[in-house]
This record gives sequence, C-alpha cells and structure tokens, in this order.
Amino acid sequence: MVKKSKSLEEETETGKPEIEPEEKEDLGKEGGAEETPQGPGKSEVNYRKKFSESTTENQILQAKLKAAEEKLGKITSAEIPAEQELKNLYLDWEIMSEPERKLAEKNLILERRLKKVEQDFGGMKEEKEWNEQVDNFLEKGKILDTYPELDGKEKEFREFANKPTHKGASLNVLAQAFLFREGGEVPSVRRTPVLEPGSGGPKETPKSKKMTSEELKVLRENDPKKWREIITKHPDWIPSEIE
Repeated sequence: MVKKSKSLEEETETGKPEIEPEEKEDLGKEGGAEETPQGPGKSEVNYRKKFSESTTENQILQAKLKAAEEKLGKITSAEIPAEQELKNLYLDWEIMSEPERKLAEKNLILERRLKKVEQDFGGMKEEKEWNEQVDNFLEKGKILDTYPELDGKEKEFREFANKPTHKGASLNVLAQAFLFREGGEVPSVRRTPVLEPGSGGPKETPKSKKMTSEELKVLRENDPKKWREIITKHPDWIPSEIE
C-alpha cells in the first residue's frame, strides 16, 4: 500500500496525468466558449439593418418636406404637433426610439401639409369654375339682353356673387337680389321674343314683382333693411308659399 501511494505521489509530481486539462478542453467545447461572441454580433447586424432602413426612410421624408417647404414655406411652430397629440396617434409612442419618434413627427407634418395643398387646390378649382359660370351668365345676359341693368355693374356683381354665402346659388336669383338692392325694386327678367305659329308676332311675358323665397332669403342675409321694407310695405311681393 505504501509503494502504491509513493508511485501516485511520483506520478503527481511528474505531471503525467493530464485529466484536468482534458476536462477543461471538453468544457470549453461543450460550453460553446467560441460561439458566445456570435450572439452580440447577430443583434448588432439586426440593429444596423433597422437603423439603415430608418435612415433611408428619414432621407426620403426629408426630401418630401423640403419640396413641400418650397411651395408652402418653412414649417411654422403651429404646424408642429404636441407630444400628447403624437402619443394619442401612435399607441407605441412610449417604446419608440428617438429616431423613430422624429420620423413619426415629420411624417405627420408632411401628411397635414399635403392635405392642406389638396384642400387649397380643390378650393381654387371650385372658385375658378364658379367665376366661369358668373362670366358666362353675364356674357349670355348681354347677348339676350336679360338683365340690361347689370351693364356697367359687372365688377360689383362679381363681388356680390363671390360672397361665401352666395357661391353656388342660382345666378338669376343673385342678379335679381343684387339689382333690387341697387335700385329698390325687383327687376323683371327679359325673355327673347319667340314667334309662335299663328300669333302674328311676339308675345310679351307679363311683368311681375313677386319674389321667390330664395330671393327673399338672399336679401334678408345681405340687406335686412330692404327685406323689412318689403315685408311691411310690399306684402304683395311676398310669394304665396310664405304667406
């Protein structure tokens, strides 16, 4: 037994057994010590990809904002949304990164600016169409001599017809309301004489001072004094449906 212990001691001193180093190598392989750096590397790649995509979107958005600024001017403080508004619009606002928040804010500003451009363009288109209708009405009136009282008052009538409460209304109604305001009585619409078979000549349409409910409404909104005068002094001018 003593000899065996001596041989063991001698073997230990000489360092022949290499059990411990072998176990360390196995643990190193099994533990995946070499694979550990792969985890952070992978997430870094994902982060770079996400950051790159965000940067690209931001560059595109910046270009759009610059184009909008050239048309609408610089972004004013009134156009910048409040943080609470952004939180209400973007439910994941709290977990967004700072670049993502900036991107969301710029995107909202751009959307609103483009919407404003569309609204302005639509309004300009409607205004242009309405002015064309007024011009055609005046031109047709001169040819047919429908409203001779409008001669020399075209500019004033255009301003009258372009009031926000008048746009889209019947131009005949507007013309009569305008001339009544100017002259104090309802002008009669002159019609072009038409030869009827066997009539021997043109028939004149009887003139009438009866006003329509629409004419009275326009007059009441724009000239309450004249409207009261008609109600009190000229009840026969009031249409029967109102009486």
